[in-house]
Amino acid sequence: AFFTGGGGDNVFWYQNTVSPALDRLRCAGPEGALATLWDLAEMCGVTRGTALGISMRKLVQPRPRPWPHDLTFLAPELGQLVKENDHPWLPEDASMLPGVRAYVRGLIQMQDHFEYYGRAEHAPILAPPLAQPVVEACLGVPSWLWCEGGHNRAVARAAFADLLPPEIA
Repeated sequence: AFFTGGGGDNVFWYQNTVSPALDRLRCAGPEGALATLWDLAEMCGVTRGTALGISMRKLVQPRPRPWPHDLTFLAPELGQLVKENDHPWLPEDASMLPGVRAYVRGLIQMQDHFEYYGRAEHAPILAPPLAQPVVEACLGVPSWLWCEGGHNRAVARAAFADLLPPEIA
């Protein structure tokens, strides 16, 4: 079998989005949202003003952007079929938190990366980060904790901090 850590960045919330601050705004109010926004600004290497501006723009967006489709080489009837039958994980309602939406989109985006190299033709591909219990546990963590202290994947880093040599940590 081929073992891979592929998908780990997506599963452990490696993100460069203000969505965690918007999640925290909805769940904990403005004070918590600002704290998360400052963590995100530090993590992404931008000013607090830039992070605030981006979050304000995202806050007033009427709805999530649609999933991108490149229908260039499809017959028109097939293109219409693709548009009408979006990915089953994508139906969303207004109650879905923006960070969860971004997380799910990241999980969808990485799904096809395991098929590129033809390895599955020779042996199974096993990706432990994509195991259902791992993904479910990560979905249970509030998005703003993943960038706490200005560190991407903060929850995963904290979980393994005492198991890693200082050089790796």
